Amino acid sequence: MHHRQPAANCYPRKPRRRGPGGWLFVLVLLLGTLAFYVHRSTPARSAQPAAKAIGSQIQPVPSPTTLLPAGVHLDVQDSQVPDGVRQQACLRFVPSHPTHTSIVFIDPGHGGLDPGGQGQATDGTSIPEKDVSLATARLLAALLLADGYPVVMSRDMDITVANLTDSDLQGGILTADAAREEVLARASCANTAKADVLVSIHFDAFEDPGIGGAETLYDDARPFADRNQALATLVQKAMVTQLTQAGWPVPDRGVTADSQSGTPALTAEGDGYGHLLLLGPASDGWVEHPSTMPACLVEPLFLTRPTEADVAESPRGRQVMARALSQALETYLAG
Repeated sequence: MHHRQPAANCYPRKPRRRGPGGWLFVLVLLLGTLAFYVHRSTPARSAQPAAKAIGSQIQPVPSPTTLLPAGVHLDVQDSQVPDGVRQQACLRFVPSHPTHTSIVFIDPGHGGLDPGGQGQATDGTSIPEKDVSLATARLLAALLLADGYPVVMSRDMDITVANLTDSDLQGGILTADAAREEVLARASCANTAKADVLVSIHFDAFEDPGIGGAETLYDDARPFADRNQALATLVQKAMVTQLTQAGWPVPDRGVTADSQSGTPALTAEGDGYGHLLLLGPASDGWVEHPSTMPACLVEPLFLTRPTEADVAESPRGRQVMARALSQALETYLAG
């Protein structure tokens, strides 16, 4: 999940029908998982009809190895990340047979102290967003490296990117300041890497388990907004097409500008900013050094919809999502 505020996670665009219990659930969800990547959460689009049972007839197949070559830590020096970046984070990976010079930055949402959204598979297995986003990101990195693209990952293990500690938690959730620093650390890593394109991988969550689908967000206030939108469109189309062809017909929630997401941020400053921290423009005192490359944030599935959580948890589902992202990114870079 994402939000416009401190750090970003998913953007749940779902119906706003909530009882008292639902509000409590959403509050915990949005503050915990959404307080991570963007500066605001996303309002829900009108509920879409539930897709047919997803992929019950598909037998999972072993996923390709996700072993990656040794990554090289990039030293990030940025005043907007006062605590610095972990030595185990912001890693550059070089393909064994380089055939391309364009650098792809992959950002697995959440990690470490921030679990992100929480879902549940049909068998009752709990699925933290941070684990699924990392597993999918590692598969994507392996595919791109095999195709000769250099890759930089914000994280390659279950950690925060910024040097955060338990003191940055309040009630088990990252504070607004810590969440903001965490997202800005990822933007600074992408800038340090001089990446040509950025994709942030998240998974959505909502109180209604019947809501599902794929959605991709981009920022519309940058000088390269048209390239952001073109990238997001390719990612969304590839994701929906490949999941459907694999037997998982998820609803297509479309491509959305972050400024139109509609969900309030966690702070007044974030609400006034009106964009995802990872993707948005500069703002004095809030985002001093924004990401400098075309980018998008994708949420392929809802972890709170058990049939979609099954796909996210399966090796084959992750492989399909990684292939969709690889196809979209390589198509974009080739263009």
